[in-house]
This record gives sequence, structure tokens and C-alpha cells, in this order.
Amino acid sequence: MILKRRIQTNEWDSNKHRVKTSSIHTKSTNQYLDEFYSGLFHSFQQLCIEGKHITSHSELTL
Repeated sequence: MILKRRIQTNEWDSNKHRVKTSSIHTKSTNQYLDEFYSGLFHSFQQLCIEGKHITSHSELTL
């Protein structure tokens, strides 16, 4: 999946998996990442509740 966001590599915190700087643009990018991760987690929980087998090859329906 492509998130269609770009930053300079020196702005990326690989430990936190977030953009380091605190400009309005990077805060927006971090918020976008939070929303994306939240959606992924929600989808994962729903699949677990439904008893679906989840693998890296599972097909996604969005």
C-alpha cells in the first residue's frame, strides 16, 4: 500500500516511525500516519473477530 506522502530521509525517526520535525506539514503527516495505523488496527481486529485467517497474502477489500 502506498501512502502518497514524501519527506526527506533525515526528517524520519525510524525508532518512532514518525516525522521528527515539528512544522505544520510534518504534524499533518504524523496525524495522517496515526489515522492510517488506526484504520489498519481496526481492520485487523474486525478480521480476528470474524475468525478470518490473516496472512501477508490475504486479499484486501477496501
